[in-house]
Amino acid sequence: MARLYETGWTIIRIAEASERSATTIRYHLRQQNVAFRGPGRPPKRTPLLEETLAFIDGLLLGGAALILQKRAKTPYILLSQPKKSEKWVDEVQQVLESADLGCRRAILGSGALQLATRADAELRIHWRRWYSRGPRKYIVPKDVRLTPTALRAWYLSNNLGTPFGPTSVEHLCEELQRLYGWRARITLDGLRPRIWFPWKSDQAAFRRQINHL
Repeated sequence: MARLYETGWTIIRIAEASERSATTIRYHLRQQNVAFRGPGRPPKRTPLLEETLAFIDGLLLGGAALILQKRAKTPYILLSQPKKSEKWVDEVQQVLESADLGCRRAILGSGALQLATRADAELRIHWRRWYSRGPRKYIVPKDVRLTPTALRAWYLSNNLGTPFGPTSVEHLCEELQRLYGWRARITLDGLRPRIWFPWKSDQAAFRRQINHL
């Protein structure tokens, strides 16, 4: 309860989620010596670390999305994965929650797993990076992070498959060659493009980069 309040939940929200009264929630928070904040003033928290931002870029490359709330205009991260990727979803949830991006988890009718963070104002700048042409025109930003952390998140989310168009995928191939010297190629996995490395030396180098984390 105290942790939820300290990560930005309001007393009313905690009361609704726990099916208790706001008065009861305030009583328990006082018992735990929690310092109350003023109305409309969420607690300050440390900005997202560069490593976390690289992880988020990797998730987005692999098909996660930033969803913009209509009223508050504040985005949240939405990730869907097949049931067989449950261990990966566990890891994603742990990373995002450690960055104070609280997560909700659901099982869809197909058995797939869905993970949604809470909306966070700090994600607005990243929504503008990825949706610079509008909410339905999702492109890879020129400053996309392709660190080993990002590559691992991309690979485990979608085996280097991606929902982006030819221009974005070609840009990714060029960046991989510029940063690492890997000669990436594009193949189609169903109707979606996927990046692969035809040379075994590049495959081995890629595995070394993502496995040392």
